[in-house]
Amino acid sequence: MRLPLSWLTSMVDVDLTLDDLVDRLSASGLEVEGVTTPGAGVHGVRTARVLHHEPHPDADSLRLVDVTGPDGSGEVRVVCGAANFDVGDVVLHASVGARIPGMELEARTIRGQVSNGMLASARELGLGEDHSGLLVLDDDAPLGAMLDELVPVGEPVIEIAVQPDRGDHLSIRGVARAPAAILDTALLPLPELAAAPSSSGARLEPATD
Repeated sequence: MRLPLSWLTSMVDVDLTLDDLVDRLSASGLEVEGVTTPGAGVHGVRTARVLHHEPHPDADSLRLVDVTGPDGSGEVRVVCGAANFDVGDVVLHASVGARIPGMELEARTIRGQVSNGMLASARELGLGEDHSGLLVLDDDAPLGAMLDELVPVGEPVIEIAVQPDRGDHLSIRGVARAPAAILDTALLPLPELAAAPSSSGARLEPATD
């Protein structure tokens, strides 16, 4: 199970360094397999909508792709080698000046065509191992939004091996009980959820007897 640090601290106050927290969790019986920081080093990557694409005139494996600009409007052209997208898709654009792991983006001429940055896969952003195509987002993702506004990039994620007899460790709340016990503190209250409407539109009320 992968546990973002912010999810854990939303359940229990933790006044420990990350290393100390991992050591204490391990000592309490949780098997911590490691800590990663997905998206570490990513800066200036924004959402953009694909407006148009066409084959590169001088490279069969490349396409010229027009996407919305940094503010969600206008057009920016990028040379791209992926093929798993179409007009209307929302993708992630590392524009000129943006940074991804191991690279700062600049305008480059590729086979005679200027590419203003790049459209990125999950692996290029350090968010996973998938490099088969672009990371395509939901259609309703806000345009021009920074990646770190959508997901906690660069945040430590603790990976825990869930044992067969510890089904409680399949939830954030269940895992949070371990640091709560270690620190001798209470779990933070869960946020209040609105009552679900019935199929007729009426609100469901708790029984009174």
